Amino acid sequence: MLWDFLRIYATIHTLYFILALYLLNRFSQDIATKLEYNSFRFLLGVYFVYLLLSVSCTYIEYGNVYLPEWLVWAIWTCTIFSVVLIASSLFMFTVFRYAPHLPKKFIFSFLTSIPLLTIVVLLLASLRNGLVIDVTPDHHIVFGPLYPVISYLVMPYFAAILVFAAIKYRGNSSYIRRGQLRTLVFAVLFVLASGIADLQFAPAHVSILPTSSLMCIIFLNLNMLDSGVYTDMLTGMNNRRKANEYLGEYLLDISEEKPVYLYMCDVNYFKKINDEYGHAEGDQALILTAKAIKSAVSSRNSFAARLSGDEFLIACFPESASDAEAPEALIEDVQKCLSEKCAAAQKPYSVTISIGCVCCEDPRRPLSDYIREADEALYVRKRAFHAKS
Repeated sequence: MLWDFLRIYATIHTLYFILALYLLNRFSQDIATKLEYNSFRFLLGVYFVYLLLSVSCTYIEYGNVYLPEWLVWAIWTCTIFSVVLIASSLFMFTVFRYAPHLPKKFIFSFLTSIPLLTIVVLLLASLRNGLVIDVTPDHHIVFGPLYPVISYLVMPYFAAILVFAAIKYRGNSSYIRRGQLRTLVFAVLFVLASGIADLQFAPAHVSILPTSSLMCIIFLNLNMLDSGVYTDMLTGMNNRRKANEYLGEYLLDISEEKPVYLYMCDVNYFKKINDEYGHAEGDQALILTAKAIKSAVSSRNSFAARLSGDEFLIACFPESASDAEAPEALIEDVQKCLSEKCAAAQKPYSVTISIGCVCCEDPRRPLSDYIREADEALYVRKRAFHAKS
């Protein structure tokens, strides 16, 4: 019976290993930034090591596998440390995904390394005093009084992820991004609950953490795939596909009492910026434009997307025609935000934008009709801008 259990345990972990390896091979840098890509691959690498160590620990404990005491201690210590690395890897992935500027700050790197360094010191000290783990003469593992402290030191990583997610959730108007943050929170809470359960049943030496960790990795992978499908990777905005799906459905419920204002935006002299300063600067001009649009519409009930090249779309959803926001007010806000961001960036060129607007009131008309009308209004503005300049 015991060996049947061990074979089943090893088979399940082998399947986990194969599935994680499949995710690693299918994972592409096209759906993530370089930092996200590297941190996710590191998380998968740590998970592979953890699976091997977890199975080894179970066989040592139940399979009467006699190894030198120092080797048993080393395997168990590495297993515990790999769990810690999974938690810290999840944390770093979250930081690289939602606040990539933070790791550049020394104080941040110093504070986030304290729990990890403390755990390393405790595990090394345990070799002499057995306060975290100890090996009995018959080669069984015993958890010392400081073993729960390791778990408590891992908690700040999970807490920080949840705080990050809460802050980003409140400050983000994109329901796609909010959905991704909810997925992240669910995945992290799942791993956290499994870790707490493992702590309660530590004497049994059988862990459910490999299962929950794999589920978390799958959630994160789906999260990034979803981001790649519906998000413009350069600017972080919604893309054309999301705009067509979201607005195509939303426009079915519009009316004269519940209109939607659709804005088409186009960067002026964008080709000139590319030709004179290079495509890298052209990308920076698009990023500045995207930031200005997101900043201008952040306080409004709105949707924004980059359609292609230097074309952007904004949709505003007033609750009634009487309190509908004047189109010129949003246009002025976008242009003002763009001017401020260009001045702050100290670029050798100025970025300006032309915007055309149309009021959508008839649910029988397709989205393409309204986009065409907004485009016509845009080029009226654009011709006026060129004539003036």
